Amino acid sequence: MLYSIIHDVTAQQQTAAAQQARILAEQANHAKSEFLSRMSHELRTPLNAILGFAQLLEMEGLEPLQQESIDQILKGGRHLLVLINEVLDIVGIESGRLSMSPELVNLGEILEEAIALIEPIAARSFLDPLPPIQPVHKLLYVEGNLANFRLIERVLSRRPVITLLPALQRRLGLELANEHQPDLILLDVHLPDVSGEEMLRQLRANPVTCATPVVMLSADANLRRCEQLLAAGANAYLTKPLDVAQFLALVDDTINALNPDCSA
Repeated sequence: MLYSIIHDVTAQQQTAAAQQARILAEQANHAKSEFLSRMSHELRTPLNAILGFAQLLEMEGLEPLQQESIDQILKGGRHLLVLINEVLDIVGIESGRLSMSPELVNLGEILEEAIALIEPIAARSFLDPLPPIQPVHKLLYVEGNLANFRLIERVLSRRPVITLLPALQRRLGLELANEHQPDLILLDVHLPDVSGEEMLRQLRANPVTCATPVVMLSADANLRRCEQLLAAGANAYLTKPLDVAQFLALVDDTINALNPDCSA
């Protein structure tokens, strides 16, 4: 006597196919998010130099036509930055990690504008100029990109109380940190010989630099990445393109906290 059992597996096959389709869709969505995040980083790096040097030129005494050209560069660059940020917002919405970011107001920049208005009047009053301010603070900048370093060099030229120590790689940066014991360290996340996070951990493990303020700079605006670096010991995290006013405010606050009687 023979018995046969017939079992319909159509539903199981459909379920398996649906699960496979869901996995493929999630993988594709993850790949898209990674691509958008990487493209944001690649676009922010050159935009950092464009907007940074344009902001420095804006602070100079330019002719009206030159000022108009700079205004157009800044307007176009900032519009591009908004578009890049909107792409990152889309990634954040899809991953459920959209966050708000506070903005800083730099009192130092306002005071500099006031000084620029009064300076010509003081010059006509035949006042004897004060001797130049001698650098009293050291800032170590570890950065593998020469254009980014030149930008920070130009920005900090507005702070004569600060001596800039350059390092294009981790090894030299660690040596300068040990030798000069800087008051502040600017550390780029993407170095040619090691990750900025690894160097940050080495700085924090060194008794000489374990308490030195460290500001991380990166074209990666990912919130999770920022939180990782802050948890690893960074004091602050700034994204490129660099906001010059925000950067100077952070430097001023750090220096003034070390010596309240010395204003940058």
